[in-house]
Amino acid sequence: MPMVADAPVRSLTVSAWRISTDRNPAADTVDWDAPTIIVVAVEAGGQSGLGYTGTGDSVVEIIQDALFHAEEGKDAFNSPVSFRAMQLVIRSLGRSRRATTAVDASVWDLKIKLLDTRLPLGKARDEMPFYRGGRIKFYDDVTLEEQLIRWVEDDGCAWVKIKIGMDPNRVAAARYAISSAGLSVGATNALTAKQAPAMAARLAESAVTWFEETVASDDRTGLRRVREQMVPSIDVTAGDYISTLDDACHLLANSAEDVLQRDAPRCGITGFLAVPALAEAFHIKICGHCAPALHLHPACAVRGLRNLEWFHEHVRPAPMLSDGAPVPKDGKIAPDLSGSGLGLDFKRKDAERHAL
Repeated sequence: MPMVADAPVRSLTVSAWRISTDRNPAADTVDWDAPTIIVVAVEAGGQSGLGYTGTGDSVVEIIQDALFHAEEGKDAFNSPVSFRAMQLVIRSLGRSRRATTAVDASVWDLKIKLLDTRLPLGKARDEMPFYRGGRIKFYDDVTLEEQLIRWVEDDGCAWVKIKIGMDPNRVAAARYAISSAGLSVGATNALTAKQAPAMAARLAESAVTWFEETVASDDRTGLRRVREQMVPSIDVTAGDYISTLDDACHLLANSAEDVLQRDAPRCGITGFLAVPALAEAFHIKICGHCAPALHLHPACAVRGLRNLEWFHEHVRPAPMLSDGAPVPKDGKIAPDLSGSGLGLDFKRKDAERHAL
């Protein structure tokens, strides 16, 4: 198919879908029994691009009205310009950034289709390793052990992550279940800068090597203190809740982490791609947080990316709503280069029962 010279955005549609979790409705801080998925389709140049994010359905109106006006007529090839225009609009609407990231992903998907290429950003690697996690903090002991064993033995995961909050008591059981596989833990910002290093000494006894979100990413001074006092064998990771390039820059400049996490549903694919060179200048690795279907193509195109997260409750809705979601094999996922765009095709008929 010949490449389109320019492609002004002509239409945008947005829909909201809710899919119940398969177990354990409680989350770490709020009830999370049925996450809402926002799906955006943008049309230009005879093609349609698909993007999504997870957030409340209140952003539907923002996307339909304010963000469509920001996008309408813009050249789909100029995704960074469009992303900046949306950021300026959203600034006056309470910074509902996940609204912009769903549109941003759809524009990237559209642009890749218009370019008629699978990896337009280049290729730094053919596949990405991932670590597997989920809200298994609330599993009983037997279920926890069975789940972790399946992840390691069936999916070939070299790493798993469990959320512990302020309670490290189940870390030893997790270590026993996964044998020599890598073990990461996440505190979901439940600790203070004084508590985290003290807990790390106990975590090191179970060969934990990754301590995620000890304190809030906004607490850059606290994160730096945690990192300075951390057990040498454990990496401090942070950043999955940040959304702007400024946020990432502040974390890097404050030496607040060993691994910087980036979450495309929160920062957008445009925002995700803006950080690798910055992190490389600080000699810091990057991790893609959740939503592997959105992260996979851009992740394979940049250097300095350590791994992606395969988060159970976030990954589960993807095949229910779309075809083309990545399939794990031997602890890695690879983009399907036989498809188009980011590789996802919305299954609207199958998804109807989940519609809001």
